[in-house]
Amino acid sequence: TRGIIKMEESSDSDGDSLSGIIDEIRAKIVSNPYHYDSYVHLIKLLRQAGDLDGARTARNDMANIFPLSESLWLQWIKDELPLASLPDALLDLRLLFERAIDDYLTVSIWMEYCQFAVDKMSEFTEGIEFPRQIYERAITAVGLHTSKGSLVWNSYREFEMAVFQSLQEMQVHETTDSELKSQVETQFDKIDKLFRRQLAVPLIDIEDTFQNYQSFSDKVITEESLPAYTRAKKRLEHLIKYEEQLVSSSPGSKDTYTKYLDELKRLKEESTLIDLVYQRAISDHPLDSGLWKHYITFLSDNFVGVAPLLLKGHKQAVRNCPWIVDFWIAYVHIQEKVGVSHEEIIATFEKSVGDNFSQSKEYLQVWMAYCDYLRRKAYSLGEGEVNDLRRLFRRAREYLDTYFGQEGDPRDILSQYQASLEARCYGNMEEARILWDDIMSRHGREADYWLKYANLERTYGDLALCRKLLQRAVNSASDDSEKVCDELLQFEREQGTLETFESAVKRCDSQLQRVQERREKAFEKEQFRKEDKKQQRKERRKGTKSDGRSTGKHGNQSFVSPESGNLSGKRKRQQFGQVFFDEGREDEKKEDDILVTVKKRRTDSGDNGMTKESISETQPQGTVSLQPTTSEGTSQPPVVMDTEENVMETDESEKFNPLQWLATEEKTKKVKKKPDKVKEDHTVFVSNLTFSTTEQQLRDVFNHCGEISDVRLIKTRKGGDGRGNVYSYIEFSDTEPIKQALLMDRNMLNNKPLFVSPFKDGTKETELKYTNNKATVYISNIPHDVTQQQLEEIFTQAGVIKEVRLVTNRQGRSKGFAYIEYITESSANTAVIKLDNHFISGKKLNVAISNPPSKSTGGKPQGGPQGSWKPKEPLPISSFGIGGRKSKSNITLVPRAVVRSVGSEHDTGSKMSNEDFRQMLLKKQ
Repeated sequence: TRGIIKMEESSDSDGDSLSGIIDEIRAKIVSNPYHYDSYVHLIKLLRQAGDLDGARTARNDMANIFPLSESLWLQWIKDELPLASLPDALLDLRLLFERAIDDYLTVSIWMEYCQFAVDKMSEFTEGIEFPRQIYERAITAVGLHTSKGSLVWNSYREFEMAVFQSLQEMQVHETTDSELKSQVETQFDKIDKLFRRQLAVPLIDIEDTFQNYQSFSDKVITEESLPAYTRAKKRLEHLIKYEEQLVSSSPGSKDTYTKYLDELKRLKEESTLIDLVYQRAISDHPLDSGLWKHYITFLSDNFVGVAPLLLKGHKQAVRNCPWIVDFWIAYVHIQEKVGVSHEEIIATFEKSVGDNFSQSKEYLQVWMAYCDYLRRKAYSLGEGEVNDLRRLFRRAREYLDTYFGQEGDPRDILSQYQASLEARCYGNMEEARILWDDIMSRHGREADYWLKYANLERTYGDLALCRKLLQRAVNSASDDSEKVCDELLQFEREQGTLETFESAVKRCDSQLQRVQERREKAFEKEQFRKEDKKQQRKERRKGTKSDGRSTGKHGNQSFVSPESGNLSGKRKRQQFGQVFFDEGREDEKKEDDILVTVKKRRTDSGDNGMTKESISETQPQGTVSLQPTTSEGTSQPPVVMDTEENVMETDESEKFNPLQWLATEEKTKKVKKKPDKVKEDHTVFVSNLTFSTTEQQLRDVFNHCGEISDVRLIKTRKGGDGRGNVYSYIEFSDTEPIKQALLMDRNMLNNKPLFVSPFKDGTKETELKYTNNKATVYISNIPHDVTQQQLEEIFTQAGVIKEVRLVTNRQGRSKGFAYIEYITESSANTAVIKLDNHFISGKKLNVAISNPPSKSTGGKPQGGPQGSWKPKEPLPISSFGIGGRKSKSNITLVPRAVVRSVGSEHDTGSKMSNEDFRQMLLKKQ
């Protein structure tokens, strides 16, 4: 008894737990009704709980949003079949079969439907004709399926054979019944026709069917007597290899389907057979938008008058790929062509403007198509539809403005469209002017908008108002003043008087004179800025050379103070460690105010020529010394230096001792070092991390690659805004996980793509990233929304691709160029010949054999006819900041002891790094 009670308590506990999980998943679906896996999980749990009503509701909700797979439909049908004996359940089950065969082409569901019709034919009013109708529909749908179609044909023949045998048995007892004899003969003819129809189709077991026909027929059947059978066998010879490849892989590969379809088109096979292979491919690859695009194009080209097939194909496309705006527009166009009701088309448009797309231009496209449809209807239906169209325009603008702001319709296409309709079709110039005045509030400086407005007013409105618009345009348009002036003068020639023409000439001359003066000033300002920058570079190079005359081995250093009051202009403070850079100063000539010269004096002891530093009188008060950087790239803390007068008044103990400070810093610095050289083959370098990234997150991301022995996360703040350089070294226990870790390159972490690369010792020569490979093509002018997969699909036609490298920025957005490496050089040449100047998304691709630079060019990638890249002139090292980056303040951020001027005659010794400089000072302490 106790055991039974415990089992019941355990069962109740499990039920409560299951119920809680079900409620949790239902809440998740309410918050996100487009999460496919949540529905699948919910249905599974409801079936475990025995809640068939709940499972039915969940399945209906899921089927309204997603097309269901074959396994989900068969599972649903299996659950509902036992209920077929209940009132009204039989009709519901029949409707369920109809829904199932609409989603995907599947022989299994058709076979279940046929079996259901045979089992329940006595309960339908059609009687024996009901299963015959279902069998005929099944043969039309899947009878051409080369590998599985014979299942339906054989089942149909077995059904008719059973009817024939039952009639024969009845004839034994009713030998004189002439009507029964006629029925037997008719049934025999039906089976004979079924055999002949099946033998005309290229099915895999066609020879077995031929033998069965010979056994059934009361005549001598030979291959010569069935020419359709001979033709079917020959057709099968071309198809059998593709069928074998598809059967060997489940699901069939897209590449095999593509070759299969190409072969069928080459052989000029029946459109129905090609359509069936397309549907098989789509069933195996339902989310491949490219495949769907080819399919609906095929339908539009080959089944123009077959409305049911066109509607079904386009409906399937939008259900499987609702994020493709072109599919929605093509669907409603087909609906309009075949005469679908106005209400159904409106319902389709309302679905299309739901949460399907990610970009504003896609929503703009579908709203424009919606307005196009109502505009066409408004011509034939009346004033009510015109008002509906106006409300739709307003709704579309509000939607785009709410969710995308100015990016929703940046060119005001919807407003221009409505204004044109108001003036041209409905004679409402007042409304058109209101719309255009709103447009001009955002585009008042653009000549084309003024001219469009003026042209509309001239064509459908008032000439006096048109003249005023053109006069306003002359004063307002700044991007093409000449064009606007020409338009005003032409208007006055055609419509004005002598006085208005002369007035227009004066107005235009005056405006063009002002425009010319502004352009000249802008040109002079630009030239002056260039000359000023050129002069400053010369002075800095000259100053760098003169500074090299000081005694001592290591030269002088430069200093800058973020607290100094001598800096003018806009400044943006940026902190790298504790070093501040001055960016964007308007008056760069004040740069000399923050430079100081550090003079070297021999020490009393004279050991090794070491010197003590004193500050010259040119040092401004309160400046900060930029100390040498560490080998890890981080700067030393700044030290406030005083002028010479203040030094005299300061106690010796309070003065800055660089040797003492370096020794202390060596013990206390917190920056982590790079991995040991012996571990570099176990280590990957990860960059482009956000400042919020943690070591645990990195371990979670790379843990599946292999055992991680250490994660070194390095964060270098640039300022108080929380931004900075963040990168990491991830060391594995051995070399095996490295290959898997490198595959994580460009994976997203904290909404940014990870940059994963092999670790390279900074002291070693960096290998050139690009190699001169004649099997590689360089593609430029790529639209930024084109994906790597799309590129691969386009360039596969030239040959087998080894690798596709679409170059992206740190946010994962395409930079507009890519490299594609083929297996052979001939494929690369074919790609250049065939795909150069190929258009994609309205842009013309430039394709050329990759021609990367030599190492001396700095590794700048190149390709095509541009030739080798060379710098126009060498830049002085002193013009660069830490890490080789140009400092916007143009102040030397590296000690002159370390930097050698380019082309300097004093550059004879080996180059000394910052770390060497540090170690030298420490040794001399």
